[in-house]
Amino acid sequence: MMTNAFQYVRIQDVPGDYAEFGVYRGRAFVEAWRAARKHGSETQLYAFDSFQGLPPLSGTDRDSIWHARRSSSTR
Repeated sequence: MMTNAFQYVRIQDVPGDYAEFGVYRGRAFVEAWRAARKHGSETQLYAFDSFQGLPPLSGTDRDSIWHARRSSSTR
């Protein structure tokens, strides 16, 4: 799937960078990097992770539609 995305980006000459949030072990990020290089993309790739999860909801966030969820046991 990443290969198709980066191939499309190259063919359509779509500008921009790739950013991934919540990287965890980086498997998808590595796949994106490989696909970008395979298709000759010079896109900058960025990976972000807190390594500790997010802080508890507080203030405005607590009263919004967002709510805390337990981590997946597959991680």
